[in-house]
Amino acid sequence: MLQTLFSLFKKQPSPAPLGSAPTEEVSFFPRPLPRVEGTPGELQERLKNRYIDRLAERVRKMRRELAARNWTLIKLECRQIAASGASYGCGEIAEAAHQVDLLIPEGDISRARLLKDARQKTEVLIQKIDTFLNTQT
Repeated sequence: MLQTLFSLFKKQPSPAPLGSAPTEEVSFFPRPLPRVEGTPGELQERLKNRYIDRLAERVRKMRRELAARNWTLIKLECRQIAASGASYGCGEIAEAAHQVDLLIPEGDISRARLLKDARQKTEVLIQKIDTFLNTQT
């Protein structure tokens, strides 16, 4: 095994001296990225529309998880909504999601355990998301 590792190191070219220009083009992607057409405003609008579509899916998932009392997945969804919501003009939703996230303890939580405040705040969050989604269509 050590011989294999040593052979890998031997095959690698020596690094270029500091301050020298690279001799070949470096690409981090296996193929060129597709060109995105549109103005910055149009691109922002497309991103927001995709976010709204994902938000609709998230709220459906949260309803299922709330019925199943799956607090771990609700916490994960809330954390993701809280992290991204303000970027798309959903600051109130992001703050509500953050509050739910704080109410649900870390770690594996029994599905049978009732977290009254977390349940109530989750229902309020779902209602806020529904109201937002209804104003977008």
